[in-house]
Amino acid sequence: MPVPETTPLLELRSVTKSFAGVPALSEVSLALRAGEVHALIGENGAGKSTLINVLSGAFEADAGELRWRGEPVRFASPLHAARRGLAVVHQESQLIGSMTGLDNLYLGEPFPTVARTPWIALAAMRRRADQAWRSLGLVGVVLPLDALVAELSATQRTWLALLRCMMSRSDQRGSETHVHPKRGHGKCEPEMREPGLLEPERRGPEIRGPEKCAPMCGPEILVLDEPTAALTSRDAQQLLGLVDALRRRGTAVLYVSHRLDEVLQIADRITVLRNGRRVVVLDAPQQTHAGLVEAMSGQGNAGHNAGHNAGLNASHVAARAVATHGPALLELRDLATVDERVRSVSLTVHEGELLGVYGLAGSGRTELLETLVGLRARRAGAIWLEGADYRPDGPRQAARRGVVLIPEDRRADALVSGMRVRENLTLPFLRRLARAGWIDRAGERQQALVSMRALDVKATGPEQTIAELSGGNQQKVVFARALAMAPKLLVCDEPTQAVDVATRRAIHALLQRQRSGGGAVLLVTSDLGEMLELADRIVVLRDGRSVATLDNRGLASADVLRWCFGTADLVAPPVPAKVAA
Repeated sequence: MPVPETTPLLELRSVTKSFAGVPALSEVSLALRAGEVHALIGENGAGKSTLINVLSGAFEADAGELRWRGEPVRFASPLHAARRGLAVVHQESQLIGSMTGLDNLYLGEPFPTVARTPWIALAAMRRRADQAWRSLGLVGVVLPLDALVAELSATQRTWLALLRCMMSRSDQRGSETHVHPKRGHGKCEPEMREPGLLEPERRGPEIRGPEKCAPMCGPEILVLDEPTAALTSRDAQQLLGLVDALRRRGTAVLYVSHRLDEVLQIADRITVLRNGRRVVVLDAPQQTHAGLVEAMSGQGNAGHNAGHNAGLNASHVAARAVATHGPALLELRDLATVDERVRSVSLTVHEGELLGVYGLAGSGRTELLETLVGLRARRAGAIWLEGADYRPDGPRQAARRGVVLIPEDRRADALVSGMRVRENLTLPFLRRLARAGWIDRAGERQQALVSMRALDVKATGPEQTIAELSGGNQQKVVFARALAMAPKLLVCDEPTQAVDVATRRAIHALLQRQRSGGGAVLLVTSDLGEMLELADRIVVLRDGRSVATLDNRGLASADVLRWCFGTADLVAPPVPAKVAA
C-alpha cells in the first residue's frame, strides 16, 4: 500500500529512557520526513545523544514506540537500523584507528572477493568507495584511504565517517524514485560540479573529488551529530551544501548542532530539548539566535552572544580594548617539525594576551600546539619561554615549565573514560597527594571537590564515572585540572568544540580570567566568529607556515580568510607585531 506523503519516514512517539532511575528522555516525540532537514538542539545533558542512540538501535526505549513509514519497528542494533536505511555520523569517532580508511568503510559489510577465490578484491573496494566519494561533491578535499585512521586529521575522519554512511545503502537505493513533499519526484542522478582543488600526491592511493559526481544515494535517513565540530568554516559550508543536496533528493536529515547559525541556515524545522523533554518544535525560517537560546535555556538571553559567529560579546571586546600586555612570554622563530606538518612558524605571545592561531584544515594548527608541549619532534627553529630556551620532551615537562595543553579530542587525549571524576581531576597531582607511597584519598577527594565547585561541574559527585557526564561537563573537568596546575600559558585546541551555549560562555570567561590574571592563552579554534570575539591578535597559518599576524581591532572575517586562501596582497610571513607593555 502506498505511503502517504505526510507519513514520516521515522517517528518517535512518547519515548522515555532512564538510567539508574534518572530520566534522560521523558515522553519525547519526533518525526523525520523525506526531503527535510530537522535540527535537534539543546544544552549539554538535554537528551540529544540519548535520543540518537534510541533512534539508531544502540539503546532500547523504556516506553513509547518507533514507527518506520507508519509501521511499528524495533531496531535490535545500529547495524539493523543501518540496513533499514538509517545511518549516523556520531560526534565521537566510531572508526578504528589501527585500520586503514578503506577497511573502515567496510566495517559490518561483506568484503568483495575476486571471482571464485577467497581473495579480497581491493580494486572493487576502491571503485565503490570512489563512486560514493564523488557523490559527495566536495571541492579541494583529499582523503588518503590507505592511511591508518589514527594518522588522519580530525577533519579527514569526519569526511571518512560521512563517506561510510553514504556507502551504507548505495547498493540498495541507487535506482529508487523518491518523493519530496515540496519538490516532487526525483531520482538519484549524477550531478556536475567544478573540478576539485587537488593537493600534491601523498603516500598511497587516494580518492580525490570531483570532476564528475556519481549518483548520490546513501541512506534514507542520515543523522549528523555535531558534524562540523572539527571542520573549518570552508569545510563546514561544503558539508551544509551536501546536506542541502541530500534534502533535494528526498533524504531525511536529523541535524544535531550547537552552532546555531548553521541550524538557521540549513534546517526546515527545529526541535528543542530541555532536561530530557521536548519543549517546542519550530519552523526554522522564523527563528533567531536569541530566540533559540531562550528556548534551550528557558531564560531570556537576548543580551548574550547567542552562539557561533552570532556577534561579538561586548564584555570581551571591552576587556580586549583595555588590556595591557606585558613582556614576551613565549617566542617562536621559524619553527619546523620533523614530519613537516609545521614548516616555518614565527609568533610571540605576551603576558596578559590571548593570541589566536587560525588556519584552514591541514594548515598545521593542532600540530603547532602539540609541538609546544613536546608531542611532536622539532626539526628546526627556536622556542623561548620567558627568555630561556624551551625544549619540552612531553606534556609533563611542559607543565612543569608552565605550559598546559587543552587537547582537541578530550575523550582520546585528556580523559580516562573508565575512571571517576575525582581520579581524572587529580591524575597530575598523585605524587603531591601520596604519603609513604599511599594516596591520601580524603585529600584527593577534597581537591576534586574544590575543582568541581570552581568550575560548576554538574555531576552526582566526584565518584561518578567521567563517561557519564555530558560533553560540556567533561570539558569543564579538563579545564579544572589544567587550571589546578597554575599555568603561565594555557594552550587551547578547539576548547568549545561541541559544547552548549552556556558552557561556551563559561569557557570564554575562563580564558579571559587567565589573561587578565597575568598569564596568557594561545587559542586554536575553527570558529572564526569565536576567534574574532576573543583574540587580541590572530596569527594566520597556511600550509604549515605563519603568513600574517593581524591586530584584532576592526578586523573582519574576510580579512582573515584572504590570508588563509592566499588572496591577500602580501603573502610573505611577517615578523609578529610588537605590543607595548
